[in-house]
Amino acid sequence: METPTSNVAIGEYVVVKLPKANFYTKFILTTGILLLSALLTSLTITSSLSASSPKCSKTLSIGFPNIETASIKDNLFDPVLVDIAIFKKSMEFTGCPYTLENFPWKRTINAVKHGEIDGAFDVSLTTEREEFGRYSLPYREEKMGIVMRLADIPNFEVNSFSDIVSSRLTIGTNIGYWYGEQFDKAYNNNPAFRKRVLRTSLDMTMGAWLTKDRVDMFFIEQGAAKHIIAAYDYDDAIGLHPFVLNSAPLHIFLSKKTTTQGDIEVINTGLRKLFSSDLYKRLLAVFSKHRLTKADRELLNEILELN
Repeated sequence: METPTSNVAIGEYVVVKLPKANFYTKFILTTGILLLSALLTSLTITSSLSASSPKCSKTLSIGFPNIETASIKDNLFDPVLVDIAIFKKSMEFTGCPYTLENFPWKRTINAVKHGEIDGAFDVSLTTEREEFGRYSLPYREEKMGIVMRLADIPNFEVNSFSDIVSSRLTIGTNIGYWYGEQFDKAYNNNPAFRKRVLRTSLDMTMGAWLTKDRVDMFFIEQGAAKHIIAAYDYDDAIGLHPFVLNSAPLHIFLSKKTTTQGDIEVINTGLRKLFSSDLYKRLLAVFSKHRLTKADRELLNEILELN
């Protein structure tokens, strides 16, 4: 685990640079005193909290993914910023303190399982995860899509995942995504299919693979696909195939080892309050867009306090 760097106190704020994430966020100092420790291993983000009546059993440590996009500019953004905004606003409604721990996504679920951190967000439900974690109410639907060269899309008819398995085409995938049970079954039990699958931890790598003809397609969350296509000027080269690989709700996810059922109930209360707000509808609308408007950028900058 890396420690935050470049901490600078400015008046009643402190600007903290997240490790590996190229954006900044401001945190209000409620006491006027900032205590820094050389052993600091996480960034504490305290939501609105009444000291006399804490609503969670503890300060929750939450796995936080790396951000590929430096900032919101030129109408481009990393879609995970919307999920962070949804998480942050829901936690403000709970009044629970939390920390964001900078974890590579591929390690996050395992860290929750073993109690290294208390939870994560952007987590889809699986039978295995239910054994060691607690799920919140779903807050967004994640749709996994296929990105191909524009010229190939009309010629590739897909009615089921078996059509992809039998196609013999090469596929780029991200090890941090869950593509559904059919993909897992084929990848684990079909050596010929597995041989055609390339894996990476970065979405942008898959985009480069496709444009350089290293793969015939790649699988990605549809919102992230829009970001990759726009951010790297691939509009005239690649696009989304209409077939949806998998659709699943996303949740906040807490470890059974380190949290209580009461903690997840408090989070659900915060989510219900968020769901009833106009802000929630605006955030979902931002996620579905190909490019951001000025109002979209201002909304995310206000919530996330980005520079």
